[in-house]
Amino acid sequence: MRCREQQVRAGERISGLMSAAIPYGQGSNTYADDQVVEIGSYVTGDGEQPYRWYVTRLGTVTLAVSVKGAAGYPDAELNQYASHATVAMLDRVEFELGGKG
Repeated sequence: MRCREQQVRAGERISGLMSAAIPYGQGSNTYADDQVVEIGSYVTGDGEQPYRWYVTRLGTVTLAVSVKGAAGYPDAELNQYASHATVAMLDRVEFELGGKG
């Protein structure tokens, strides 16, 4: 976080990162204690694709989802994949912590 450029490995980097923190009750966050979202581009020698990283905290559990785009996948579809993965993991966490049953 707060680092606009990150080297992933030789020939791969994440560029132009912007972060936003969303505590419970702000924006549309009615599902977790905290969430941090980073949006940028995944850059390789072949070009660049959209990149998203979501870190979500519920109680003492922190989970993360990252999504790297590919040709033919619009941003809205990538966000949908990340949202579905986050919701599925949060549902499991709530169940295990006794919040759903």
